[in-house]
Parts: sequence; C-alpha cells; structure tokens
Amino acid sequence: MSYESSSGAGGLSTPVIIGIATVVLLCICLGAFGGLLMLGGGVFFSLAGQTSPVNPPGPGLLGDPGNLNLDAPPMFGVVDLTGGFETDPTTIDIVTGGTVEASNAVGIFCNGYVPEIADVVLEFDGTSADVLRFTVESDADTTLVVRDPSGAYTCDDDSAGDLNPEVVIFVPQAGTYRIWVGTFLSEVYADAVLSISGTE
Repeated sequence: MSYESSSGAGGLSTPVIIGIATVVLLCICLGAFGGLLMLGGGVFFSLAGQTSPVNPPGPGLLGDPGNLNLDAPPMFGVVDLTGGFETDPTTIDIVTGGTVEASNAVGIFCNGYVPEIADVVLEFDGTSADVLRFTVESDADTTLVVRDPSGAYTCDDDSAGDLNPEVVIFVPQAGTYRIWVGTFLSEVYADAVLSISGTE
C-alpha cells in the first residue's frame, strides 16, 4: 500500500493516502514515494522529495494543536454515518478560510489558514465503508485538515485538482473525525462544498 501526500510547495500532487502499516514497512517505503505521512498523535514522517529525517522531528515542529478548539460544536454541522451512507457522497455546504495558520497549529508541512473551530464533525462507526474520502470543491485555493479518532492530523492542499484538496483514509477507524477547510491565504473566505465518500 502506498503512502503519499500533497506537499503544496511544488504544484499539484497525488492524494493523501493513509492505511495500516508497521513502522518497518514505513521505513522501507521512505525512499520510494514522495510526500508526507502523518501518524498517530500528529507525528510526521516526510517521504522522498522533501528533506526530512526518518525519525520524528524535534520539539516545535509538530505545531500546537491547542490553537484549534476541539470542544466547540462544528460550524456547519455533524455528519452521522454510523448507519452507513444514505447518499454517496454526502455533501455539506461550507465557507472556507480562517485565521489559524495550519503549519503552526498542526505541523510544518500543512498549508493554509483554517478556522479555530472545526467546520464539520463526522461520526463514523467503522463498518459503513472501507475507505473515507474527504474532498473540497471551491473556486478558491483551498486546503484541508482532518483529525482522526486517534488524534492524528492529516493535511492536504491540491490533490483533488483545480487547487482543491483531498484526503483518503483506507481502513478508517470508528469514532469522531474533525474537519477544517482552509484557504491558502489568510482571511480569504469562499463558498465551498465538502464531500465525504465511502468509495475509492
């Protein structure tokens, strides 16, 4: 299984793909793929194409998730998929953008500015689908941050094309996912549609 991400610095790239693997497998794959993989608790492993150590970075490089409010109700609602997808994809109309710099709040490889409060919360039972795909469509240059039930943050910038982000999680855990949709520039706000799909 491949592990890839959008770097955001060199133009468009492939979707973030996350699944289950051992650290040994990750180390073997480090020289084979470009991009970024984020593991539990927000620890970063940067793959080939970026200059980064194999070991987790030192203090200060993981950001300060305290800049994000994990307790407040989401701005655009809760999506409950514990009973499966009634329609696939499920779509939510939102407004993107914020003042929190993702690279400071989550990690140095994350782009854009997000709101302090999550745009959408997803409740997922772990059996409704074998994959979760988060995609944003907007006329603005948007970015995406997803926090999974383990507390790991995954970021993306341009993987969906047309300056829109996409995060794909294989074998998703049951639990609460928090989703922030940002814009590449600070305090730029734009209408957007967040899609959540259970298909590859």
